[in-house]
Amino acid sequence: MKTKKTVLTLTQTALLTAVLIGWQVGSAPLGNQILTGSGVNMILVITVMVCGTAPGLCVAAVSPAVAFLFGLGPKFPVLLPFIVAGNVLLVLTWRFVGNIKPPEVWRVIALLSAASVKCAFLWLCAAKLAIPLLIPQAPPAISAMFSFPQFVTASIGGAFALSVIPALKKADVSSARSYGGEKR
Repeated sequence: MKTKKTVLTLTQTALLTAVLIGWQVGSAPLGNQILTGSGVNMILVITVMVCGTAPGLCVAAVSPAVAFLFGLGPKFPVLLPFIVAGNVLLVLTWRFVGNIKPPEVWRVIALLSAASVKCAFLWLCAAKLAIPLLIPQAPPAISAMFSFPQFVTASIGGAFALSVIPALKKADVSSARSYGGEKR
């Protein structure tokens, strides 16, 4: 049964990665950081809460790299590690805070704390340290991207994820049972 669970998790992770890439490529030309970022954060939260920590971390790392390869987001590769780290902090906060019982209370706390942690990290490390030191010629709009909009996009993405996670988990359990698998 472990093999079926592993295959299911890999399939879900691949599907969520494909959805993430599609979202980035489809929404980025609109030039709206709130729209694109909220969708990306929603997919990160769904991945970690439905598939687990390792898949969540994988998608968190892949997202900025794919965005950069497609020419989306900041055009400075030196910022990629900071974006990955912000995503990783979001995923880990959701994983550890969002799974405390009772989930109804702790997932709201996870939403607010994950958004705050990601925003604070990116503001301090990217906007206040990395950009002024490593890319002083960057326009002020680049630094602004790594401030309060990060809190907004992480919060919106988390809220949307909260609305779909129960249905996804229910479908996951139902599909596992119908194929003879165990409940996760």
